[in-house]
Amino acid sequence: MVFTESSSGLYAQKMKTKTLIGIDHDLHKSGITVIEDGVIKECTTLPLWNMFSFLNCYYGDAGCLVVLEDSTLGKSANWHKGGKQTAANVGKNQAISIILREFCDAHKLTCQCVPPSGYSKLFDDEALFRQTTGWEKQTNKDARASCAIVWGR
Repeated sequence: MVFTESSSGLYAQKMKTKTLIGIDHDLHKSGITVIEDGVIKECTTLPLWNMFSFLNCYYGDAGCLVVLEDSTLGKSANWHKGGKQTAANVGKNQAISIILREFCDAHKLTCQCVPPSGYSKLFDDEALFRQTTGWEKQTNKDARASCAIVWGR
C-alpha cells in the first residue's frame, strides 16, 4: 500500500511495483540490490555518492520502490553493546538513512523504511545465496544484506 495525499485527504492505493531497490546503507559503502519482475538485476556495493547517481536513473519511476533499512525502527536502536564508537557509527548510519529518504522524496521515488532483520543463513553464506537466488556474480555481506531487504517481496 502507498499512502497518497490529495485535496480530499489521505488515501491508500495498491502499487504495482516492477522494480525493487534494496539498500543496506553505511557511511562509506552501501549494499544495493535491484530486482525487476522478481529477477535480481544488480547486487553490489557502492560508495554513497555513486549510489545517488545510481538512484537518479530511476527518477520519477512510479513502478519503482526503494526499501531502506532503518535502525530507528528496530529494538536495538537504543542499546549499543559496542560502546561509544558503535553508538557513533549507528548515529551516522541513521543520518545516512535520513539523507537517502530525503533524496528519494526530492527525486520522486517511493521509499519504504523497514527495521533491520539481521542476517539469515541464506544471506550470510555466498554459495547458498547464489544457489537460492540465481545470482552468479561475487557479492559481499553488505550486498547480500541489501538483497535480504527486498528478496521475496
